[in-house]
Parts: sequence; C-alpha cells; structure tokens
Amino acid sequence: MSIGLVKKIVFVVLLFGSSAIWGQGRFQSGDLKGFTISPNEHIINHLDQPFVVRGVNGAVVFGDGSPMAMVLFEMRGPGNSQAIKAATTGPDGAFHIGNVYPGKYLFKATALGFQSIVGEVIISREAVRSQAIKLEMKPGV
Repeated sequence: MSIGLVKKIVFVVLLFGSSAIWGQGRFQSGDLKGFTISPNEHIINHLDQPFVVRGVNGAVVFGDGSPMAMVLFEMRGPGNSQAIKAATTGPDGAFHIGNVYPGKYLFKATALGFQSIVGEVIISREAVRSQAIKLEMKPGV
C-alpha cells in the first residue's frame, strides 16, 4: 500500500471518527498504565534512546517525511508520577505540551492504522535549545 493511499485513508477515518478514536479506554496496568489504547493497537515499538530536550516540542511524520496530523502524543511523569499530559498533532505534524518540569517522562504516540511508539523524554535545562522530538510513524496495526 502506498504512503499516499495510507494518508488518504487515515485522513478520512480521522475526519469522521476522531472523537471516537481517542475516547477509547486506557491501559489499566503495566508500563503503559494510564495511556490511551487505540481501538486497533497491536504493534507498539519501544525506542532505545531517550530524547533529551528543554521542552516538549516535536513533530510526527510519515515514512516519506511529510507531516502527519491527528497523532495523539501522551506523556506520563516525571519519574513515578502517574499524571498524563497530551497533545494532538496539527496539520503540520507538530505538537507542543507546555508547563513540563525537568525530569524523566515516558511517552506514547498513537495514530489509527499505525504502529504506536513508546519511549522516554528527558526534560533538561542543559539540553540543546534546538533539539526537538521527531517521530516517524509506520503503517500497520
């Protein structure tokens, strides 16, 4: 399936069903406790390296590098805190979560029809100012 066709399918599904997508349940236990469960989520990719950034700014793209809208980006923390903050990417694929204190957070990025991504974000005042979170979503559930 071509990336162009996948983009069109995702856009139509999100346009008509976005409220139903993120209204789903949450993981009740384990490492992903509190994060949203996508209705067709079967593949969750775990990143090995954390993102070290000053603030929670970033973008999500398709495999060809074009921006991906309507991706749910959630983060839990810092540390053992169970508090979840979330943002959804806009048409430019960008997201931002403000008022985030320094520390280590777990994040999860989810989009209908795509493999989810889980990893760590370390918020540090010593991180390079221009450093941002950039994620590439892979098709498949």
